[in-house]
Amino acid sequence: MSLQTLSRWGRSAYDTTAAWAEEAEDLADIVAVLEPRSDAEVIVVNSKTRVDRSFLARTPSARLIITSTSGHEHLDLGAIQSHGAAAARLPLVRRDAVVEASLELLLTGLRQTRRLHAAAQAGRWARGTLPALPVRTLRGSRVGLVGVGVIGLQMARALKALGAEVCGLDPAGLPADIPARSLEDMFAHCDAVSLHAASSNTS
Repeated sequence: MSLQTLSRWGRSAYDTTAAWAEEAEDLADIVAVLEPRSDAEVIVVNSKTRVDRSFLARTPSARLIITSTSGHEHLDLGAIQSHGAAAARLPLVRRDAVVEASLELLLTGLRQTRRLHAAAQAGRWARGTLPALPVRTLRGSRVGLVGVGVIGLQMARALKALGAEVCGLDPAGLPADIPARSLEDMFAHCDAVSLHAASSNTS
């Protein structure tokens, strides 16, 4: 399949003007525009753009839909297939950003950062209350991962490097170094559970 025209629908907060200029240069061999174009054969979207039958009716020439995300809940795969187009995702593009944000939230919970920050804002130095709080370090904590795909696997690597004990749940299977646990076991025995799965399944 020879594709000649590409169009970007939706700009991510991560996209910079310099990155778009570099992208346009890399795509110099085809007709590429960094704005919506209804006659494009390749359409690149982000998570804010819902690709369904209505969208495809406005883009009749579309033959390939690419989402610049790992998740693809915003793509109606049945509608895309019926349209005669293919769909692809780019899970590595945002992988590290998602993992870093997940680690930040995990540490915030384990370290009770919000509670301590609220005390500081109220003018109280809460160090003396630490023994009474369920504050934990990441090293030695037990973390369950629901979904161990591209992002979940990188999350596991980061957690292990920081000394956490990791277990996982994924119907697609787990690496040999990540023990399997049920969701019930995770909730009963883990200090934290991190979700890295599509809304419809845990692949």
